[in-house]
Amino acid sequence: MFFSVGKIFWLIVILWGVWTAFRMIEKRQKRGDMHASTKANSQESSGKSKTRGAASNDVEMQECPTCKSWVNKDGCNHPDCPVKQS
Repeated sequence: MFFSVGKIFWLIVILWGVWTAFRMIEKRQKRGDMHASTKANSQESSGKSKTRGAASNDVEMQECPTCKSWVNKDGCNHPDCPVKQS
């Protein structure tokens, strides 16, 4: 049950490998975040940034209090749906 020199050595090697892998992943994420922010800044400065509006594919959703499902602004199929707009 005692730790041998070989077991301690391999434990250190495995811990070092995991630590190195996490450092590499963190560097990639930072590089990706910096790249994304640089890209967004360049789009804003060039006037090509995506505007939100009628051309967007976004759909505004609301939770129906009657059936508890998420529906678009037109409402659900229930006749007593309070989400429906007049």
